[in-house]
Amino acid sequence: MRKDFTGIPGSDWHLAGGTYHFSGPPDDCTGTLSVVNHSDQRIRIRRLQTVQPSRSRKGFTPLTQTRIRLRTTVAPNSDAEASARLELPDNIAPGRYLALLKTGDEKITLEVDVEATRRLELDPEEHLLVGRAAEPVSFRVDVLNAGNVPVNILPMMPVWLLEEDWNQRVLVSVLQESGDTDDFATVAQRLLERARQDIPAPAEVQASPAPPLTLAPGDTTTLTLSLTLPENLAVGREYAGHVRINEERVDLEVYCEGPAAHPNMEPPAVVTNN
Repeated sequence: MRKDFTGIPGSDWHLAGGTYHFSGPPDDCTGTLSVVNHSDQRIRIRRLQTVQPSRSRKGFTPLTQTRIRLRTTVAPNSDAEASARLELPDNIAPGRYLALLKTGDEKITLEVDVEATRRLELDPEEHLLVGRAAEPVSFRVDVLNAGNVPVNILPMMPVWLLEEDWNQRVLVSVLQESGDTDDFATVAQRLLERARQDIPAPAEVQASPAPPLTLAPGDTTTLTLSLTLPENLAVGREYAGHVRINEERVDLEVYCEGPAAHPNMEPPAVVTNN
């Protein structure tokens, strides 16, 4: 395993004095460090350890021990600026923090500004649904608040289901039906009529538990989503759409296995194997 650094901190190298500033969201909180090498050897630094300050400062929260990642090589008897990233928990609250870096007997102050980040993670991100036209289908989605502030899960918008390869199939069909004397307007009108006939109406999405919901940083909830498939889905065809949960989406692939059931239709016979 490679060492965090070479040389002896405080003897072979040190950080230039002053206060260093890091800022950004938890997964990309970055800053710049000034490394001074006063030895006759090259110094390589990959990681540094911070310590929690023993004293507080007004307007700052003491940052618990963590690490700084960087990758720098400093030539003998010279100095260099190194880009560095602070390792922080994903759900650390936004705000101003204070940390210390020790190089030998020297203590360097770090002022850290953690920015707010809103991010939901969905699992799974896609679903295959099989059902009959005009009948309800449902599925589950785990929603994780991977950000560092509470997130309100909003009501879902209706879902548009579009038949896969519909454009190609219908265009070929309309062109085959058209005669040599049909002009562009006539063909376009036929396409429009087919679109009105074939494209399903949007399906309303119901969620349980029902939004709006507030999800704290690091928390997970399971949503059961249900929708009634449109009546004019064609049997044996596949449709694609997606459900949006805030800015994220769950992709849907829907296979229509049967037509809408007639109110007076008898249930199918049950076949048993003797």
